[in-house]
Amino acid sequence: MHRILSARVLIFSAVLLCLDQVLPPLIQFRMIQPLLLPLFVVYAAFYWGDSRVMALAALIGILRDFNVSSVFGAALFSMVVMSFFLRWAVQKADRDSLFVKELTVFVFVMGELFLERFVSGLGSANSTEGFFVLWQGVLIAAAYTAVLAPVFFYVANGIFQEPKSVIFRQYELFR
Repeated sequence: MHRILSARVLIFSAVLLCLDQVLPPLIQFRMIQPLLLPLFVVYAAFYWGDSRVMALAALIGILRDFNVSSVFGAALFSMVVMSFFLRWAVQKADRDSLFVKELTVFVFVMGELFLERFVSGLGSANSTEGFFVLWQGVLIAAAYTAVLAPVFFYVANGIFQEPKSVIFRQYELFR
Protein backbone atom coordinates (compact mmCIF):
# COMPACT_ATOMS: atom_id res chain seq x y z
CA MET A 1 0.00 0.00 0.00
CA HIS A 2 1.37 3.39 -0.96
CA ARG A 3 1.30 6.61 0.99
CA ILE A 4 -0.56 9.37 -0.79
CA LEU A 5 2.22 11.93 -0.29
CA SER A 6 5.01 9.61 -1.47
CA ALA A 7 7.26 10.74 -4.28
CA ARG A 8 6.03 7.98 -6.61
CA VAL A 9 2.36 8.99 -6.22
CA LEU A 10 3.05 12.72 -6.53
CA ILE A 11 5.26 12.29 -9.61
CA PHE A 12 2.71 9.97 -11.24
CA SER A 13 -0.05 12.51 -10.53
CA ALA A 14 2.04 15.31 -12.03
CA VAL A 15 2.76 13.20 -15.13
CA LEU A 16 -0.97 12.47 -15.51
CA LEU A 17 -1.72 16.18 -15.18
CA CYS A 18 0.78 16.94 -17.95
CA LEU A 19 -0.62 14.14 -20.12
CA ASP A 20 -4.12 15.55 -19.63
CA GLN A 21 -2.80 18.75 -21.22
CA VAL A 22 -0.60 17.29 -23.98
CA LEU A 23 -2.56 14.27 -25.26
CA PRO A 24 -6.07 15.69 -25.83
CA PRO A 25 -5.30 17.30 -29.21
CA LEU A 26 -3.90 13.95 -30.35
CA ILE A 27 -6.58 11.56 -29.06
CA GLN A 28 -9.73 13.64 -28.66
CA PHE A 29 -12.97 12.61 -30.34
CA ARG A 30 -15.43 15.37 -31.29
CA MET A 31 -13.79 17.73 -28.81
CA ILE A 32 -14.22 15.08 -26.09
CA GLN A 33 -11.11 13.82 -24.35
CA PRO A 34 -10.43 11.01 -21.89
CA LEU A 35 -9.66 11.95 -18.29
CA LEU A 36 -6.60 10.30 -16.78
CA LEU A 37 -6.65 11.80 -13.28
CA PRO A 38 -10.00 10.25 -12.26
CA LEU A 39 -8.70 6.91 -13.55
CA PHE A 40 -5.97 7.12 -10.93
CA VAL A 41 -8.59 7.44 -8.17
CA VAL A 42 -10.46 4.38 -9.45
CA TYR A 43 -7.17 2.48 -9.73
CA ALA A 44 -6.38 3.29 -6.10
CA ALA A 45 -9.84 2.14 -5.01
CA PHE A 46 -9.43 -1.24 -6.71
CA TYR A 47 -5.78 -1.97 -6.01
CA TRP A 48 -4.90 -0.09 -2.82
CA GLY A 49 -8.11 -0.49 -0.86
CA ASP A 50 -10.62 2.09 0.24
CA SER A 51 -8.63 3.65 3.07
CA ARG A 52 -6.56 5.90 0.77
CA VAL A 53 -9.19 6.82 -1.81
CA MET A 54 -10.55 9.96 -0.16
CA ALA A 55 -7.11 11.51 0.34
CA LEU A 56 -6.06 10.72 -3.23
CA ALA A 57 -9.39 12.10 -4.51
CA ALA A 58 -8.75 15.34 -2.63
CA LEU A 59 -5.24 15.59 -4.12
CA ILE A 60 -6.49 14.89 -7.64
CA GLY A 61 -9.41 17.31 -7.15
CA ILE A 62 -7.03 20.10 -6.18
CA LEU A 63 -4.82 19.36 -9.19
CA ARG A 64 -7.85 19.43 -11.49
CA ASP A 65 -9.06 22.67 -9.90
CA PHE A 66 -5.81 24.40 -10.77
CA ASN A 67 -5.99 22.96 -14.25
CA VAL A 68 -9.58 22.71 -15.50
CA SER A 69 -12.37 24.03 -13.37
CA SER A 70 -13.92 27.41 -13.96
CA VAL A 71 -15.10 27.65 -10.35
CA PHE A 72 -12.35 26.89 -7.87
CA GLY A 73 -13.39 23.96 -5.69
CA ALA A 74 -15.85 22.39 -8.12
CA ALA A 75 -13.49 19.61 -9.17
CA LEU A 76 -12.42 19.00 -5.57
CA PHE A 77 -16.02 18.82 -4.38
CA SER A 78 -17.15 16.50 -7.17
CA MET A 79 -14.11 14.23 -6.86
CA VAL A 80 -14.50 13.80 -3.08
CA VAL A 81 -18.27 13.25 -3.26
CA MET A 82 -17.97 10.66 -6.02
CA SER A 83 -15.04 8.93 -4.29
CA PHE A 84 -17.28 8.43 -1.26
CA PHE A 85 -19.66 6.46 -3.48
CA LEU A 86 -16.71 4.78 -5.19
CA ARG A 87 -15.45 3.43 -1.87
CA TRP A 88 -18.86 1.95 -1.17
CA ALA A 89 -19.16 0.40 -4.65
CA VAL A 90 -15.69 -1.15 -4.60
CA GLN A 91 -16.35 -2.76 -1.21
CA LYS A 92 -19.37 -4.53 -2.71
CA ALA A 93 -17.90 -5.35 -6.14
CA ASP A 94 -15.80 -8.16 -7.52
CA ARG A 95 -12.35 -6.61 -7.84
CA ASP A 96 -11.05 -9.09 -10.40
CA SER A 97 -13.74 -8.65 -13.05
CA LEU A 98 -12.81 -6.46 -16.00
CA PHE A 99 -16.47 -5.66 -16.67
CA VAL A 100 -16.94 -4.41 -13.10
CA LYS A 101 -13.85 -2.22 -13.38
CA GLU A 102 -15.01 -0.78 -16.71
CA LEU A 103 -18.51 -0.11 -15.39
CA THR A 104 -17.11 1.48 -12.23
CA VAL A 105 -14.84 3.77 -14.25
CA PHE A 106 -17.75 4.77 -16.49
CA VAL A 107 -20.13 5.57 -13.62
CA PHE A 108 -17.45 7.33 -11.54
CA VAL A 109 -16.28 9.57 -14.39
CA MET A 110 -19.84 10.28 -15.52
CA GLY A 111 -20.94 11.25 -12.01
CA GLU A 112 -17.81 13.27 -11.33
CA LEU A 113 -18.03 15.22 -14.59
CA PHE A 114 -21.73 15.91 -14.27
CA LEU A 115 -21.40 17.01 -10.65
CA GLU A 116 -18.41 19.23 -11.49
CA ARG A 117 -20.22 20.90 -14.37
CA PHE A 118 -23.37 21.29 -12.34
CA VAL A 119 -21.47 22.94 -9.48
CA SER A 120 -19.61 25.15 -11.97
CA GLY A 121 -22.90 26.44 -13.29
CA LEU A 122 -22.90 24.67 -16.64
CA GLY A 123 -25.60 22.30 -15.43
CA SER A 124 -28.06 25.11 -14.83
CA ALA A 125 -28.85 25.68 -18.50
CA ASN A 126 -32.21 27.29 -19.08
CA SER A 127 -33.05 25.32 -22.20
CA THR A 128 -33.43 21.58 -22.39
CA GLU A 129 -31.12 21.54 -25.40
CA GLY A 130 -28.23 22.78 -23.24
CA PHE A 131 -28.93 20.09 -20.68
CA PHE A 132 -28.90 17.34 -23.31
CA VAL A 133 -25.69 18.66 -24.86
CA LEU A 134 -24.15 18.57 -21.37
CA TRP A 135 -25.24 14.96 -20.84
CA GLN A 136 -24.04 13.92 -24.28
CA GLY A 137 -20.55 15.32 -23.64
CA VAL A 138 -20.39 13.74 -20.19
CA LEU A 139 -21.50 10.31 -21.48
CA ILE A 140 -19.02 10.31 -24.36
CA ALA A 141 -16.15 11.42 -22.10
CA ALA A 142 -17.03 8.74 -19.53
CA ALA A 143 -17.23 6.03 -22.21
CA TYR A 144 -13.94 7.16 -23.77
CA THR A 145 -12.23 7.10 -20.38
CA ALA A 146 -13.65 3.64 -19.61
CA VAL A 147 -12.25 2.32 -22.89
CA LEU A 148 -8.75 3.45 -21.88
CA ALA A 149 -9.03 2.04 -18.34
CA PRO A 150 -7.45 -1.42 -18.98
CA VAL A 151 -4.36 0.16 -20.54
CA PHE A 152 -4.12 2.64 -17.67
CA PHE A 153 -4.49 -0.09 -15.04
CA TYR A 154 -1.78 -2.17 -16.75
CA VAL A 155 0.66 0.76 -16.79
CA ALA A 156 -0.16 1.76 -13.20
CA ASN A 157 0.31 -1.84 -12.03
CA GLY A 158 3.76 -1.82 -13.62
CA ILE A 159 4.63 1.35 -11.72
CA PHE A 160 3.08 0.67 -8.31
CA GLN A 161 3.10 -3.11 -7.88
CA GLU A 162 5.96 -4.59 -5.90
CA PRO A 163 8.19 -7.04 -7.81
CA LYS A 164 7.21 -10.66 -7.21
CA SER A 165 10.78 -11.61 -6.33
CA VAL A 166 10.60 -9.36 -3.24
CA ILE A 167 7.34 -10.96 -2.14
CA PHE A 168 8.69 -14.50 -2.59
CA ARG A 169 11.96 -13.70 -0.80
CA GLN A 170 10.10 -12.36 2.19
CA TYR A 171 7.92 -15.46 2.27
CA GLU A 172 10.97 -17.77 2.13
CA LEU A 173 12.54 -16.02 5.12
CA PHE A 174 9.65 -17.04 7.35
CA ARG A 175 9.15 -20.64 6.16
